[in-house]
Amino acid sequence: MLAVLRRNPIALLLAILLHVALAAFLIYEVDRREELKPIGADVDVVQARLVDQRTLDADAERRAAAERAEVEQAAAARRAAQQEREARERRRAEEKRK
Repeated sequence: MLAVLRRNPIALLLAILLHVALAAFLIYEVDRREELKPIGADVDVVQARLVDQRTLDADAERRAAAERAEVEQAAAARRAAQQEREARERRRAEEKRK
């Protein structure tokens, strides 16, 4: 074995350098590791509840009904305002005729 090493000194040198570099790399990387945090130290716990599709559908229907009622209310208010304007115009026209 010594005869093989004497014939290839560059191979021996490269093998030693490779092992030293590998050892240095492993030691350096182990030192740079982050510290492990305990589980649950800074975790936000989600407070959730189970909702079925019927509940979601009922909620959507309630919102839609409320929106329809609001639109109908606004339309009724516009009709009432229009009728009031028309009544005022009629009264003014009658006053002009008198």
